[in-house]
Amino acid sequence: MKNIYWGILAVVVIVLGIWWFNSRGHDADEVNNVNTVASSTTSNTTNTTSTLKPTTFKGLLSQNGNFECKYEEVDPKFRSTNVIYLSGGKMRGEFRTSTSTGTVANIALYDGRYLYVWREGASTGVRTEPKTISELPSVIPADITSAAIFGTSPKNVSWDCHPWSTDASILVKPSYVKFN
Repeated sequence: MKNIYWGILAVVVIVLGIWWFNSRGHDADEVNNVNTVASSTTSNTTNTTSTLKPTTFKGLLSQNGNFECKYEEVDPKFRSTNVIYLSGGKMRGEFRTSTSTGTVANIALYDGRYLYVWREGASTGVRTEPKTISELPSVIPADITSAAIFGTSPKNVSWDCHPWSTDASILVKPSYVKFN
């Protein structure tokens, strides 16, 4: 279970590192070449259309605006249902993992300076001040840093990223959690 927590933290740090790197100002051609496409997603009951579908973490984080991105991954041993909210340089990630023994939800919030990570329902969490991804090289899985196209894993069930009407309350650290 501890390895899952560190894995989720590593993904969040990588996402934030890529966002930070991209927000430092690259030329317009590089940003305009982000690989996004309009897509149509079909479920068992309805058809919906995604406005944007970034194909890499870099593609997601280089977008301007407010986005809600949902993805779900299934493995024989677990199911992961995740949501990432991006707005104005802030990010919240909710990472829910279900196994045969129950469901655990880890939440990460980046307020533009600090990264807060806690487990849903817990009264304590961890606060860090990420500067670059290279600060955590030992916990970054190689498959994430390989720049693979996100959503191509055989375990990936769905990926949907769309504009989001910002709810500022979820982009604020909770007062009931004490961060170390």
